[in-house]
Amino acid sequence: MQLSFTPAEWPYALAELRRVTKHGGVVELIEPCVMMERSPPSYTWFYETVSGAAKLRGMDIDFVMSDMTALLTRAGLEKIEADYVSSPLGWGGKAGEIGMRNIEFLIQAMRRTVLGESDVGQTVLLVWEEAERVKAG
Repeated sequence: MQLSFTPAEWPYALAELRRVTKHGGVVELIEPCVMMERSPPSYTWFYETVSGAAKLRGMDIDFVMSDMTALLTRAGLEKIEADYVSSPLGWGGKAGEIGMRNIEFLIQAMRRTVLGESDVGQTVLLVWEEAERVKAG
């Protein structure tokens, strides 16, 4: 949902989510932190490009990561649990595989906005190769 709402729209979206949730129901949100630690140069470029494109539309892809718990509390949700899962990119077993697949899906989803007509497969391959070098270094 990071690329769906501006910071000003988030409180209303979460209040609506609360409104339509059955009393005693459960809301589960999974919002990825799209900026990586020790990210490959090609991914850093991709992240900065996506972030810049989002800002042009009034969105901040890091906003929800800054304090999701507070946003949920202000929306009236209760019994909030938050967790952070580190996902290596392309290494570290299943978690790394999932991390790389998520990046592939993100690149696919943003291809028109960020990559234009360039080859998405080549971009994914470049991120993968650079992630391998960063891991080794």
